[in-house]
Amino acid sequence: MPTHIRSAWFRTLGQLLTVLAAGVLLGLLLGQVWLSLTLAALAVVAWHYWRLRRLLVRLTARQRIQPGKGEGVWNELDRLLYRGQSEMRARKRGLVDMLRAYRAAADALPDAVVVVDRNTQRVQWFNRAATRLLGLQHADLGSAVGECLQPLGLSHWLAAGRNAEPLLDAASPADPELRINLRLIPYSDEHWLLVARDVSKMLRLEQMRQDFVANVSHELRTPLTVIHGYLDMLDPAEAPEWAPILSEMQKQSQRMTQLVEDLLTLSRLEAQDSLPDES
Repeated sequence: MPTHIRSAWFRTLGQLLTVLAAGVLLGLLLGQVWLSLTLAALAVVAWHYWRLRRLLVRLTARQRIQPGKGEGVWNELDRLLYRGQSEMRARKRGLVDMLRAYRAAADALPDAVVVVDRNTQRVQWFNRAATRLLGLQHADLGSAVGECLQPLGLSHWLAAGRNAEPLLDAASPADPELRINLRLIPYSDEHWLLVARDVSKMLRLEQMRQDFVANVSHELRTPLTVIHGYLDMLDPAEAPEWAPILSEMQKQSQRMTQLVEDLLTLSRLEAQDSLPDES
């Protein structure tokens, strides 16, 4: 036991003995020792009861306990509670500041972030990007995420939970011109993280790349066919000195023709992958 607490106990015990001794002296003067001692003891009990009741009322009402100025046990208890409350308030402020910092960081993300309750599938929180990409408003807090994002038809996707595959290309409920992908990330036993990213620019660039590959392949195929045909018409036997050159030109022409065929095959495969699944 710390020294200051031990000292507080001794002071309180000394105060108790002083009150009882005063009761005995008063009883001797009045000739009623036991009555006076009993009244003194009841006064001590009543005072401790009053201090205990006041402390319980303050704790129940979550009032801030002010440190006592005396040296007794009750004042020491007030100081300990005051210190504990101060430390708890400091930790609470630290946690609140940390939570605000995390939310500010999530709010600054360009991707939409929505916190969803795993049991009820209700929206708990979302950042500003969720308003732009998903059309969520403040009134949607506490609503079912499937109803808030009804145009996307997420009911079956959300039901899959942890096994839900990412939706790589979906129309934004806020703007049909925007294309988004959606991921459902479990990050605790009670919450999911719904993340939506704007992939419109990436899809346009991918489409431009596919179109470029297809166009270049078709544009190169015809002149390469002509060049290959002319090279086949040339007879190395008529000009032996040109034979090595013609052989190398035919080899390179065939390589370029094969490259164009590979590009066309790749373009056809990508076009098939981009078709919707009819099953």
